[in-house]
Amino acid sequence: MDRITKLRGDVDYLTDELRSLHTAAGEERSFTDDEQTRWDEGNALRDQLTDELKGLEARAARAAELDKAGRLTKETGEDRGSGPAFHRDIDPYDVEYRRSAGDGEAAKRAVGEFEARGVPAAGVEKADRLRKLDPDHSPTGDKHMRGISRHLLVFGSDAYRRAFAKALVNDAISMTDEERAAWALAQEFRATSTIAGSAGYNIPTVLDPSIIWTTDGALNPFRPISTVKQVMTNTWTGVTSGGITMSWDTEGSEVSEDSPTFGQPSIDAYRLTGFVEYSIEVGQDVMGWTPEIAAEFGQADDEAQAAAFATGSGSGQPTGIVTALVGSSGAWTTCGTNNALATDDLFKARRNTGPRYWPNASWVMNIGINDRIRGLSTNSNMFSDTVTLAAGQISQIIGRPAYVSQSMDSVVSNDTNNIAVYGDFRNFYIVDRIGMTMEYIPHTFATGNNRPSGKRGLYTYHRVGADSVNDAAFTLLVNQSSSFT
Repeated sequence: MDRITKLRGDVDYLTDELRSLHTAAGEERSFTDDEQTRWDEGNALRDQLTDELKGLEARAARAAELDKAGRLTKETGEDRGSGPAFHRDIDPYDVEYRRSAGDGEAAKRAVGEFEARGVPAAGVEKADRLRKLDPDHSPTGDKHMRGISRHLLVFGSDAYRRAFAKALVNDAISMTDEERAAWALAQEFRATSTIAGSAGYNIPTVLDPSIIWTTDGALNPFRPISTVKQVMTNTWTGVTSGGITMSWDTEGSEVSEDSPTFGQPSIDAYRLTGFVEYSIEVGQDVMGWTPEIAAEFGQADDEAQAAAFATGSGSGQPTGIVTALVGSSGAWTTCGTNNALATDDLFKARRNTGPRYWPNASWVMNIGINDRIRGLSTNSNMFSDTVTLAAGQISQIIGRPAYVSQSMDSVVSNDTNNIAVYGDFRNFYIVDRIGMTMEYIPHTFATGNNRPSGKRGLYTYHRVGADSVNDAAFTLLVNQSSSFT
């Protein structure tokens, strides 16, 4: 496809896009901020491409005249490629395109191509949700996420991914010009953004678990049911309410005080780290292995977080839901019989949680407790009607979803057992600080004489926090002998 034909297709595409924007808004309302931005950027780009098209068409017309007159021998022009139309041909990571279209539109296009680059649908959906939180490009953005659009672009290109793999094995000398440019742009961004420190390299966007989280909940049940917040800083702050209570007031009387109690919780993101040591020979012999190691770090990261979200101490790590409820008066209830678990105990846990939380409540417990509850089917049709021994686990208890966390207690036989959590996990907040960083350690040293051991290392870290923002939304079911202060 020659350049003129391609430009005509691009201009036609933009014309249709602009016409669709106008038609959608109609004559009755003004554009939204997002529509206005798309309108302005689309018009600017259309004008730019139209000017280039006019120039090429004029030159082609003149060349045809000269050729006809015998004054010019027409040569076969270079094929500019057979790429598809405008919306699929533009490189969203191209600096010139970003300058003309803006980081918001470029990030939108970049995320739209993630699936073609092997990112699962759930990861694409999350990345798209994140870019919409950038307040610089969205009227409904989140102040904690300023800069996420540029972050997705700087660390998202294939050129950066290749440069990242080479840098981690100290092979920067083999970078192409394109890779060097992407690498330089990334280091400049790190130096001027809220990313703490200048050491280390950000894991490419399509490998970064803080952006493309693909867990299915098998090991970490908390993310799918909790409220997940992303920040570009170290602390998330929000506002919570205990809920409004309405009142019945008589005619002509002063309205009663029904104002809710507001809170302003804050959750810090703590550093979670990992380290992999490997021999110099492995680094030389196994080509392109660092992206796979990054994915392995993501899996290990998920497992560590699953434990912290359940029972994390809150000191230098997230506050787990069990930890939050043990320290909260009235947020736990005991079984009717010591060292035993009965059907009535499960109903008691539900009753101890306010009715406003029932419609969205879930259960979380160890698989050992889940199996024990299944055994109650010999005494109650409540469970035998909903699960069989062929099932892997009970998926619902009293009509609400049941999830497994192996970090919780597995038995009911000691003085203190945290048996199960019941509640609306939308009130359990997980805070991700965007960006996982990896550093290359060129030599590790033996402990004997502190001499090099012929090994290298990869050190990775990112930050995450968690806590309950409303303990009243939960009940922790504990053994009868449990005693908490």
